[in-house]
Amino acid sequence: MRRVGILTFYYNVRNYGAMLQAFALCKTIAGLGYECRQISYDRFISSKTTSQQIKEYIRNKKFIKLIKKGMAVAKRKNRCRITKDLIIRNEMFDEFMRLIPHTVPYTEKTIGESLAQFDIFVCGSDQIWNPDWSNDVFFLKFAGPAVKIAYAASIGQSSLTEGYKMKLVEVISGFDSVSLREHQFVEELSTLAGKNIKCVLDPTMLLRKEDYEKICSENIIDGEYALVYLLGSNKVNIKTARKIGKCLGLKIAYIPYVGNFSLNDKKNSDFLLYDVGPREFLSLIKNARAVITDSFHACVFSIIFHRNFYCLERKENWHKLTMGNRISSLLGDISLKGRLLKSFDDFNNIAPINYDSVDLKLNELRKNSMNFLRQSLDNVRKENEKKQG
Repeated sequence: MRRVGILTFYYNVRNYGAMLQAFALCKTIAGLGYECRQISYDRFISSKTTSQQIKEYIRNKKFIKLIKKGMAVAKRKNRCRITKDLIIRNEMFDEFMRLIPHTVPYTEKTIGESLAQFDIFVCGSDQIWNPDWSNDVFFLKFAGPAVKIAYAASIGQSSLTEGYKMKLVEVISGFDSVSLREHQFVEELSTLAGKNIKCVLDPTMLLRKEDYEKICSENIIDGEYALVYLLGSNKVNIKTARKIGKCLGLKIAYIPYVGNFSLNDKKNSDFLLYDVGPREFLSLIKNARAVITDSFHACVFSIIFHRNFYCLERKENWHKLTMGNRISSLLGDISLKGRLLKSFDDFNNIAPINYDSVDLKLNELRKNSMNFLRQSLDNVRKENEKKQG
C-alpha cells in the first residue's frame, strides 16, 4: 500500500476549519486505498536564529497587533474563568487531533527525516501558500525529487507581488500535480508555470453530511437558536448578528474567536460558548436554526448540513484581502453569492436557499475534485508499476 504524508495546518492548531480540513483530506485519501497520515510539523519552532525570528515578527504588523490585544485581554478581571474555559477548548482540540493518523512531531530542522516514511507528499489544504506566513516546508522543498501533489492549496490574497508569483512558479514547476482552492490565480499561474492547474473544493466538502454526523457531539443547546461565529472583531457585525437573530426570533449562541473575545461577549449572546472543540462546532452548526458568520468553514458546514446561513463581510482591511476571496469563490460556484451581507440592509433581500439546486452543483464540483485527487495519486501508482514491470 502506497504511503501518503500530508502537510497542512494540523499540529497543535486551534482553528476549527484547519483541524476539520486536515481530518477530511486524510480520511478521503485513505478511502482511496492509501495509507495516509498527517505530518506533525511544528511550524513555530524555527531553524532560524532568535535574532532572525525577532526581525521577522517585527516586520509583521499583524503580530504586533496580536501582542497588544493579548496584553489587553490579560488585564481583564474575568480572565481566569475565560482561561479555564479555553484550556478545556484546547483539550478538546488535542483529543480530536489524536483521532487523525499522524507522525511524531517534526520541526523545520528535522522535517527531512519524514522522507523515509512516505512515497507521496501532499500539501494542502488551507492557506499554506499565503505569502504572509508560508515557508519552504509547505512548498515541500525538503522532499526533493519525491512525488509532490498540492491539493486545494490556498494563497489567501487578492493580489500578489511579481516576486511572489515567480516564487510560486518555481515551486509549482517541481510538483507532479497542482490544484488551488480559489479561482483567482489558477489561469495566470498555469500559464506562467506551464502546468495544468485545477481549482478544487476544500477537503471538508469532499466528505458528506453522514461522515460528519459520525464524529460530531450530541446536541449542546436545548431549544432553537442562531449560532454566531465571527473571526473579525468589527462591532457593526456583532450588532448585525444580534439584529438578524432578533428578526428570526432566535436566541444567540455565540462562539468567541480566541483572538477577539471580550467582556461584551456575554452581553451579545444568550449562550456564551468558550469550551467548544471541533466535534461541538459541528454539532452547533448541525442543530442551529440559522448560522451567522464571517468564517469560510462555518459557511462550508452550514452548506453541508443544509442550514440557513448568513455570511457577513469582514470590515477589517487585512481580513478583506485574505478572507473575502475564498468565501466569494465558493459561494459563486454554487450560486449562493446572495448569502453575502455587506450590511443589515441586505438581510431583507435574501432569498431562501434551494438546497436541491445547491447539491446538484456541489456534487459536480465534488466529482471533479475527487477525480483530480484520484488521478494525481493513481498516476504515481501507474508510474511505479511501469518501473517495477
